[in-house]
Amino acid sequence: MLNYKTTILAVSGVVAIALSLLHVIGTMPKDSKAGIPGYSSLATVTIQSVPNERFVRSDKETTLGFVSRVSRTVQSTTFNCAPGDFHLSWAERLMWASIGSPNIFADGILVRSRFDCGYCHQRAFLVKDLLHDAGIEAEVWGLNGHVVLRLDHAGQAYFVDPDLGPGPFAVNLDGGPMIDVARVYANSSAANVDALRLIYADASDDAPYGGLEYAAHYQKQVFFYADALVGVLGAAGLLALCASAFFVRSRYSIASTPRRQGLA
Repeated sequence: MLNYKTTILAVSGVVAIALSLLHVIGTMPKDSKAGIPGYSSLATVTIQSVPNERFVRSDKETTLGFVSRVSRTVQSTTFNCAPGDFHLSWAERLMWASIGSPNIFADGILVRSRFDCGYCHQRAFLVKDLLHDAGIEAEVWGLNGHVVLRLDHAGQAYFVDPDLGPGPFAVNLDGGPMIDVARVYANSSAANVDALRLIYADASDDAPYGGLEYAAHYQKQVFFYADALVGVLGAAGLLALCASAFFVRSRYSIASTPRRQGLA
């Protein structure tokens, strides 16, 4: 029969492992709905499953060619949804509460390892972050009703639109229409050309879309420490189960050992 200490050890181990599994379940990728591939549904695999090597620039790639490849990869491995349409595990919510920054998820998930879907500003930020890792600086750029990525290359301003597909494409920022919308978005099945003409009609009210770097920095901390906490918890749970099994086996071994009879 188990004594109470061994029972407590075993129960603690089971609870710790169960909490670890709940965290894993809570971080599983979100299923996309049926719709336009690359916009309202996934076109390929999830971005979490894409190896880091896919985002490394080859020696033969031009700057704009690499930017285009990264943007297309982000578009095909994510999809569009509301910024608040995300889930956090219990450990992530605990870490979020502990850092004292309640607004870091106001713009949705901004970290590739936990990203499923989001608005145009989130998908643009993912591309910006990946380009930054490759030594290419770009800026999340707010238009009048849409968000893209802006970079300057060889004296020319370019936009990249990971949400609707095109880019990089050269833009006119000196007044008047910035692009020929029908031509640039000709291959985007999700684009509303009439709405985009209004958005790209003038650059005077466009500006950097700020605050995302701050939020992404603390989101990365939340996810890192949540994973670390769960790793320790899972290891402790396994150790507790092994220890309880050892104590049970030792107890039964002692109980089943025949006692020697004393001499008469």
